[in-house]
Amino acid sequence: MRDGWTEMTLGDMAEVNPETTKGMPPQQHIRYIDLSAVSADSGIDESAVIDYELRSAPGRARRVVRHGDVLVSTVRPYLRGFAVVPESLDGAVASTGFTVLRARKELSLPGFVWSIVSKADFADRLMERATGSNYPAVRPNDIAEQVVLLPPLVVQRRTVDLIDRIDTYALRARTCWGAARSIRSALLDDLLFPRGDERWATTTVGDVVRLVKRGRAPAYADDGLVVLSQKCVREENTLELGAARCTDADKRPIPDWAYVTVGDTLVASTGRGTLGRASYVAALPFDATVDSHVTIVRPESELVLPAYLGLVLSAMRSELEAYGSGSTNQTELSREAISSISIPLPPGSVQHDIVNLIDAFDSAIRPISSIVEALTSVRSSMLDELLSGEREIPPSYDELVGLVM
Repeated sequence: MRDGWTEMTLGDMAEVNPETTKGMPPQQHIRYIDLSAVSADSGIDESAVIDYELRSAPGRARRVVRHGDVLVSTVRPYLRGFAVVPESLDGAVASTGFTVLRARKELSLPGFVWSIVSKADFADRLMERATGSNYPAVRPNDIAEQVVLLPPLVVQRRTVDLIDRIDTYALRARTCWGAARSIRSALLDDLLFPRGDERWATTTVGDVVRLVKRGRAPAYADDGLVVLSQKCVREENTLELGAARCTDADKRPIPDWAYVTVGDTLVASTGRGTLGRASYVAALPFDATVDSHVTIVRPESELVLPAYLGLVLSAMRSELEAYGSGSTNQTELSREAISSISIPLPPGSVQHDIVNLIDAFDSAIRPISSIVEALTSVRSSMLDELLSGEREIPPSYDELVGLVM
């Protein structure tokens, strides 16, 4: 351990749930931060923060937060519902579904507490202590008892400054990526659903495919046939093969139709948050099947260009979601529902033109996504090294960036 560094718990370096609404007058107006207002990608969505009088607020509205506090969702920690409270929400009230961490000024900086919580493995460490299989959760003590290394304040300040700079660049890149995705969506919508007299003929999915069928429950194994799950079916018609698992095909044989082929479109068909996502299989470097939460849509290539069908289905997620049925957390998208979806069917040459144009657009914006991924990777590796003491930012950094101590 480096000189001046101390091993302690997170609860030693930060106050845990330091302030509550106890004693507030019931007619006081508050701004309430619910669990649903916080996400791993965007922090606190202020448009989802709701104004209440305290007496009419949800019963979980109890934790008063201040600028710089760190919110840690105790429910389903793997979703990484963690965020820093901005100045605009100073004095707001958060759900008791969060544990609030407030840096002890004599020991730590708010930004350093956030560096610890936002580290890639923090959620994993919480999940090791979570209880409940369907609704995993941790207690405030599970968070407070996390062991950390605390460097001197001067080292913390340099670490916070460097990570803040990386986060700023990453935010700019994500903003550009978000704008590019919005343009792509609008372009695709204009191409598929032109206005006025140029509207295309329509048909149903079932009329242009030869298979619409769910996969089967796999016998998961460390090795074997690759299984593509809903985690592999991503936005913008992309397939994330890195999220795949394996099944023992000897233990649970796979029928021929259930092997994924190039030209298929895979549709996420159960659950909230993923229902209706569609990904076209443009290439597949290995044999694979899908699990029981994914539907294979296999087109008749004489009737529709497979890549075009993939684009259409990926662009119609809201329509696919609307066809879901069942309870909130167990929504299902049936093969009959998918087959009945109405889609535009322009001439074959136009289908090719649309696919080629979107492919060209995707190629043009892909470097933006690569920048986001690179900055995320740099941030993760830098935090690993800086928080472990493996690497320390030299004092010359202060003068280089004009950091005032």
